[in-house]
Amino acid sequence: MGNLAELVPKDRLPVYVGAGVVKEKTQIEHLAPEETIGALVLGSYTQNEHAGNDADGHYNVFWWDKEQEAAYNSIGLRNPGSKNASGFLPEAIKVMEAAGQLAIISVTTLKGEDPKVVLPEMAEWALEMGAQAVEFNGSCPNLDPQHPLLCYDVDEMLGVVVAVRQRVGYAPVLGVKVSDLPYDTVEDYIGMDLDFYDVINTKGNQPSPINPATGRPAIEVNEGLAGQSGPIIHGLARENLLKWKDILRRHQRDKIDILSIGGVDDGYEVYDRIHNMGALMVGGAQEFYRAKDPREVAQRWALQYAERLDLIA
Repeated sequence: MGNLAELVPKDRLPVYVGAGVVKEKTQIEHLAPEETIGALVLGSYTQNEHAGNDADGHYNVFWWDKEQEAAYNSIGLRNPGSKNASGFLPEAIKVMEAAGQLAIISVTTLKGEDPKVVLPEMAEWALEMGAQAVEFNGSCPNLDPQHPLLCYDVDEMLGVVVAVRQRVGYAPVLGVKVSDLPYDTVEDYIGMDLDFYDVINTKGNQPSPINPATGRPAIEVNEGLAGQSGPIIHGLARENLLKWKDILRRHQRDKIDILSIGGVDDGYEVYDRIHNMGALMVGGAQEFYRAKDPREVAQRWALQYAERLDLIA
């Protein structure tokens, strides 16, 4: 199998922008030169174009709870689809490569699609676009209660990984993004032919908070269910990272890389997860999504990370 650690740029900070924030050409080219970002996870892309859960602006699909420091979203993977993205991704990824930044393409499915059919095709497409690594997004979209997230279905995920490896072989670097999983489920994952894990993303299928201005759920689509992220899941993200590291160590699979995402509220947290908890890289999605300019978030994290290095030294 491949090795993600060998692909991570050594002259950039171990910070990455998680899937969901960077999908379009202008977004990629805006963030690629940012020297404080080591990698962009592009997408998540689906085969078919998808306008998102609120294409017409009739519903609320994102809510920031300032008091709880919690982000809720049911945006619904708004993206151009692989056919349209093919028109700009190869050149945009070359811009990233020229800047020294790692390009990971995240792929997923829409409701009603068979992951074992769609994801092998999407993985092959991502590699053709120039991705240095491919991530299967098993923790989005936030589906209704009758459709649990893919990452919770170990047998289905195993079938996906087997089908993808049959399609693209064992050389490409492949990983999966998961929500918080029970201990025994994590143990089931480590036998799969994967090179890295992106843990935790969000708490999926959480009930929407009430908008005090309307008295109605702040998230009005998807039966009021949303993904919860932001600093509120800070502790859960740390616990999840340590759980994965412990299980991989016990099974002597600790050479498999772990990316830690979710609950990152400052650059000091980047230092702790890298140097004290063993993550290869640390990233965020909602932190960058909420920002007027995501480069400013990365620069703030970089400054705090550097300050922490100096304090330790």
